[in-house]
Amino acid sequence: ALLDKIILAKLKVPETTYVFFYFFFVAILFITILLFTNQTKTFLTSLKKSYKFILAVSVATIIFRYTQFLAIKNSDSVAMVISLKRLSVFFATIIGGTLFHETHLLRKTIATIIMLIGSALIII
Repeated sequence: ALLDKIILAKLKVPETTYVFFYFFFVAILFITILLFTNQTKTFLTSLKKSYKFILAVSVATIIFRYTQFLAIKNSDSVAMVISLKRLSVFFATIIGGTLFHETHLLRKTIATIIMLIGSALIII
């Protein structure tokens, strides 16, 4: 978040450009991992089955990151933005754990609550 603040506010890089390059390098990293782990066939099979869901999550992620970068650029407190980001991790843990029937969901939820409390303590 601090590096984002420097790039967006101090170096005055436009948010749209930053979001583009951010996800461009994430895509390169993801493709590299797929190629080196020989999981390409499995990925393509699951992509065919659930492309609508993946597309919806992708669009939501881009919107989330864009608004996060706007908040970092326009906010005086980077810690506030980080705590809001942790709040989204809390909801992702609960919703994702329910959707994918993860084990130990209560333990993971408590861990994210501890993260939220820590983020709030940083702001205070």
